Amino acid sequence: MNKQDQPGERCGSSHPRSRLFPALCLSLLITACDGGIFGTGEGSSDAAIVYPSGGAAADSEADSTSGAAPASAPTETANEVSSSPVESGWTDFSNTEIGSTATDPQVRVVNVSRHPISFITAGSSAPEPVIAPGTASAYVTAPIGESVIEILDSDDAEYNTLYAVDPLNLGASTVTTLVIRNLTLDPQGGSISVIPLSSTTMIDDPSLALVRVVLAVAESEVTSVELSLQPVNDNPGPANSEFANLTESQLSSNYQLITAGDYVLGSGASFTTTVRAVEGKVQTWVIHAPAEVWDVLTVIDSE
Repeated sequence: MNKQDQPGERCGSSHPRSRLFPALCLSLLITACDGGIFGTGEGSSDAAIVYPSGGAAADSEADSTSGAAPASAPTETANEVSSSPVESGWTDFSNTEIGSTATDPQVRVVNVSRHPISFITAGSSAPEPVIAPGTASAYVTAPIGESVIEILDSDDAEYNTLYAVDPLNLGASTVTTLVIRNLTLDPQGGSISVIPLSSTTMIDDPSLALVRVVLAVAESEVTSVELSLQPVNDNPGPANSEFANLTESQLSSNYQLITAGDYVLGSGASFTTTVRAVEGKVQTWVIHAPAEVWDVLTVIDSE
């Protein structure tokens, strides 16, 4: 059932009405009397730890510096949330790489699109809490084997499906990250795309940091970017002039063990930003474009 050539590629322009929608409607009816499916709005203690560029702690000595996008990639034109996302399509994805000590597969959604979204997994009777642009969900448990996960329009009363990963095949002890991005630069534009990734929460050497980088700017504007990683602020870590070479067909680097500390992640003089590799942590640096420049959202993958 091969629906695409590359994971995360948009397939078609429509998807059937949600398989999970009947269960969702039932949940909405049951919970309508007590404040709705999202409760009081209090965050979960298991929520993803997400940092803007510039480091992982408020007292970091690193400066948060974002640069313009490389000349080969046009910049975003506005920092607005679209009020009218539209259905984008679907993809399939399979993950059998062990990434956790837990038996049940774990799934997380990172949202760098302009749309506030939610998602629902097979077997769930209600969607997960709303994920605002520039944030990530907590990990949720998904079934072992073949299932489906749907990205939902949280602003729509019917929770229409914007995108589906169908089928989603997950092995035991796997960790999966779905990065949601826009298809185009249009600030009022409608479509999203999903970058599915095999992730890990485990690190072999807790004295180091395990990091990777994902290119999640608008799909229509991606060409390629060559990234370097330069240590700063007394960081003894070695410089890496070829840290990652990302293209539309290779949107994520592999995880790499590096010395913990502050770094400048950049592409020549056209894009630079300060990031922090945290000792003993697994991190994903997500390059996105929330305004007129590229920026980095740091997501802590480790438990």
